[in-house]
Amino acid sequence: MKSKNNLDLTTGSIFRKLIAFAIPILLTNFLQQLYHSADMMVVGNFARDPEHALASVGATTQVTGLLLNFFVSISIGANVVVAQARGAGDKKRQRRAITTSICFSSIVGTVLAVAGWILTPALLRIVNTPEEIMEQASLYMRIIFLGQPAIKLYNFCSAIFRAMGNAKFSMRILGVTGVANVVLNLFFVLVLHWDVAGVAIATVIAGYLSATAALVVLFHPEGDYRLNVKELRWYKREFVDMIRIGIPAALNTVLFSVSNVILSAAANALGKAVVASVAAVNNLSNLVHTVGTALVSALSSFSGQNYGAGKLRRTEESFWKAILLAECFLLAANLVITAFPGFFIGFFTKEAQVIRIGTPKLLLTCWGYMIYLFAEFSNSIKRGYGKTVTPTILNIACVCGVRVIWVWAVYPFLPQTVFWLYIALPISWLFSSTAQMIDFHYVRKRNWKKAYEEGRLHPDDAAYYEAKQKRKTA
Repeated sequence: MKSKNNLDLTTGSIFRKLIAFAIPILLTNFLQQLYHSADMMVVGNFARDPEHALASVGATTQVTGLLLNFFVSISIGANVVVAQARGAGDKKRQRRAITTSICFSSIVGTVLAVAGWILTPALLRIVNTPEEIMEQASLYMRIIFLGQPAIKLYNFCSAIFRAMGNAKFSMRILGVTGVANVVLNLFFVLVLHWDVAGVAIATVIAGYLSATAALVVLFHPEGDYRLNVKELRWYKREFVDMIRIGIPAALNTVLFSVSNVILSAAANALGKAVVASVAAVNNLSNLVHTVGTALVSALSSFSGQNYGAGKLRRTEESFWKAILLAECFLLAANLVITAFPGFFIGFFTKEAQVIRIGTPKLLLTCWGYMIYLFAEFSNSIKRGYGKTVTPTILNIACVCGVRVIWVWAVYPFLPQTVFWLYIALPISWLFSSTAQMIDFHYVRKRNWKKAYEEGRLHPDDAAYYEAKQKRKTA
């Protein structure tokens, strides 16, 4: 719990620190994804009716994912505010942002648990959940909602740790609670035969264990944070800054998820086997994409700390090096997956029909994500700068808009198959990456000029900017 765990991301080798910081985030994201994937794997292989149970759990994925990702995106605001304060050496603002985050996440998690329990049937009907799995899907989703207070609190605590340059706490916490989740899953399904309810209860228990462990780290009297219960307050300035950054990011995530819900609704109309295959492929592709999402999270903290320290060159170098790392990994992973798609989908289900239906979506998602990395990484840098409005507008148009148009105006005239439905993914990602990179070019130019005029640039960066301007005018 000592300060040696908190990396200073404003100095040293970018490659070394990027990898050192991203690896714990990668393992954390992988473990977090395994929370839901473990549910899918266990019921898909060991439930009394595997296909029915897998479809029941899978039908809730987009709805629960939408709500989870909304508040995870709001926590980006906390990450950026804490990271900028750390980079600027403002410890007072740093502590205020941390306590405000704890208060906010606790309140919204409780509200979401109550609202989710009440609205579950309506939410499942919105995504065309087949009536034959409605009862089990509702049971799973309602139990999951009971864990939202803990899940929201843990996500905000994790954002705080990353902002401080420490990604190891979250990894260690999820390492322990992830094992507990898998063990409880197997016990509840194999021994007690609770099936769908059992894996949901296991996930909730693991979530509360994670939140408790995170609070212990923050409030430990001999740790680096050493918070006191008496310090827990809601600070208006820090809250407004977090919401200013977090809400556009959350809106982007929600609309992104809404477009996925529209795709899922179209897929659900194709039958239970398609629901099961899409659910299995979504979990598998999310596991593969954890490398990209880990580097995206790392870049937000990297960008926030260096922006606070006035080191803009360092943020831009980290962008290109992160792109190189992620693309190399995904190329290798995609080649293996393309060679053996059935083997990997087989971790979630042994049903031959489900594997056959899911293969086209798996390949479209995995290869298409390599295009979308440019949008994800440029957005991560812009979030570290505190810029989230324009990226949100571009994603609404390029991702959400393209997918909605495809499902409602193009897909009805094509063969009603998984391939022709989900080819909308790489098409929308291509539009988004092109637009986001153009915006990134103009954002960086404005940031350099503004930071220089306000005297916030590090001396080395200020000299670099002056020399560059002289060359332009020469």
